[in-house]
Amino acid sequence: MNSNNVLKFPVTAPLTHVPKDNIKKPEQVASEKMITSRKGVQFLSYEDWVEYIKDLGVTSRAEWLRYVEANEIPPYLPVSPSLFYGRRGLWQGWGVLNPNAPVIPQSEEDDIHSRGGVFASYETSSEYAKAAGIKTMTEWVEYHQKNEKPKNIPSDPRSFYTRKGMWQSWNHFLGNEEPYDYHQKGTLEKVKRWFKENNITTSTQFLEMAANKQLPDFVPAAPTMLFGVKFKDLLAKRQKYVTFNQASKEVKKWNCSSMLEFRAKHRELKASGNKLATQIPSAPDRVYKDLWKGWTNFLQG
Repeated sequence: MNSNNVLKFPVTAPLTHVPKDNIKKPEQVASEKMITSRKGVQFLSYEDWVEYIKDLGVTSRAEWLRYVEANEIPPYLPVSPSLFYGRRGLWQGWGVLNPNAPVIPQSEEDDIHSRGGVFASYETSSEYAKAAGIKTMTEWVEYHQKNEKPKNIPSDPRSFYTRKGMWQSWNHFLGNEEPYDYHQKGTLEKVKRWFKENNITTSTQFLEMAANKQLPDFVPAAPTMLFGVKFKDLLAKRQKYVTFNQASKEVKKWNCSSMLEFRAKHRELKASGNKLATQIPSAPDRVYKDLWKGWTNFLQG
């Protein structure tokens, strides 16, 4: 390889700032070692990326995210290196940036191999958190802002262990007493019945009730995480529209003479909370197309 084409990395600089003189132009970093994306953009080889990032003083994913937020990233650095190099089978985890970082010991049989490196088991990470005296998710974040995190402990244990099918809850992970017996037979079904009985049809509707402390004691504020389900598994099904005859009978009371008048009145009644109006479609000509005989027939009979 021509030595004139070998990439020269910037000198070591503070985490939040790199002098502009050290940011090379695209033509200055082009070399045989560059990786060309499908869109024709050239990025550093994985080995060069590791050397470059070390020279910036970045030693972890958290530090990289802070750096990206505070600086303009050169075009030859992928914003998501784990994804970019991972797709090419090159990624070896954030731990390569800080090989001397502490590691929580455990049996190799318990190691969890991931695209981001080798991580501790759920049980090992949980014991680590308990030993550190961490009691909440907020404390977990604050603790690692002040203390070096072992490289085999995931930064976001909830996301990491959820992907592995191991996560239960922050309380369980940190050794706190659960406020509910979530595994009690029938508890999930009871919550589902509550969603149905109260006609909770959207996650926004539920979250607003949670924020306003309108939930009964047996309904957790984060049911999807604690029960391991999706909102669609909990939400009540939207009520079906009334029949054509029922809709037409009700609409005749509105004294509308045109489609535009109908839609204006329909919006007004729905906004005021009129329950029957919510069961009448705003486009009855499409919903009742098999019975439709025109707007005059629908509005005035």
